[in-house]
Amino acid sequence: MRARQSLIGWGLLALVLAFAALAPLADAVGPLRQNLMRVLAGPDALAPFGYDHLGRSMIARLAHGLRLSLMIALAAAATAAAVGIALGTLAACWTAPRPRSREVNSSASRSCGRCCSIR
Repeated sequence: MRARQSLIGWGLLALVLAFAALAPLADAVGPLRQNLMRVLAGPDALAPFGYDHLGRSMIARLAHGLRLSLMIALAAAATAAAVGIALGTLAACWTAPRPRSREVNSSASRSCGRCCSIR
């Protein structure tokens, strides 16, 4: 059951990513282009979600908004990963030195002198 739910989730994610990547390429009208004759009109072949109060295609606006949201999320994740890696590395190298145990054979233990000890 979990494998099926996971597969459905991955499929939906792939569908959203494909929509964000491919919709602007197949977009007949831009997200800002107005058609005042179609104000608040229902769905048609060019705009499956209809038009807003300014006559702009809702599907085009959705696709461009989704691309922007995904780019912001990717930038935030990359920034968080870079900061986390940098802080983790600093924390590992500049911690208080650990006292050496008298039970460890000094010939079997090596240390880089700053941040780690290898046994």
